[in-house]
Amino acid sequence: MDMTKTEQDVTAFIASFLKKPAEKIRPEMELTALVSESFVLIQMVVEMQEALKVRLVQDDLAKVKTVGQLIEAIAKKKGG
Repeated sequence: MDMTKTEQDVTAFIASFLKKPAEKIRPEMELTALVSESFVLIQMVVEMQEALKVRLVQDDLAKVKTVGQLIEAIAKKKGG
């Protein structure tokens, strides 16, 4: 499966942040299954925004539940 640049970047960031192998991070995975504490999840998203040079607002994240939805939200903000 070919991954987009954004998908690669987000997956690599999550893997690094959580100290897990990137191949274990799948688009269908729920973010709350990866990160059980909401504070840590927020910290991860904040640091990801800085690393990927993208700004997400509450509306962007309101319906984000999975890694794939997070990738889509970031891709939209980056324009593709």
